[in-house]
Amino acid sequence: MTDAMPPVVGPASWGAAAVAAVLSPIPLADEVVLFPALLGVGAAVGRARGLPLRALPWGAFAATAAIGLAARAGINLAVSYLPGIAAVANATTAYALTHAFGAWAHAACIDPSRARPPSYSDLADAIRSGWRAARAPA
Repeated sequence: MTDAMPPVVGPASWGAAAVAAVLSPIPLADEVVLFPALLGVGAAVGRARGLPLRALPWGAFAATAAIGLAARAGINLAVSYLPGIAAVANATTAYALTHAFGAWAHAACIDPSRARPPSYSDLADAIRSGWRAARAPA
């Protein structure tokens, strides 16, 4: 077991961004795809922490994924009527959510029996900060 975030989180975040950009013209289609993908990230993080699948906090994973996707949808709603900008916003928030979810799952797997989902506002803030970081000039 390691304290470093598992390497699966980075590629999963980029994959989520690609899926969200492609599916941005279809309302809520990316949420349908991202929900099981986030659970897969949670499983991969748990496995990297040495936990068997049955020991993972599946209820907390599902609640956190649902809360995060709701927060993400709320953020994306503001630009959903602008096709090019909507694709960029969808991709950016999908990346930020997946990365935030991976970090949360990493912490949750330290003691799965005590894992609790973060609040809606905490996840929305994490997504917004990831969005701002992605838009910042290098």
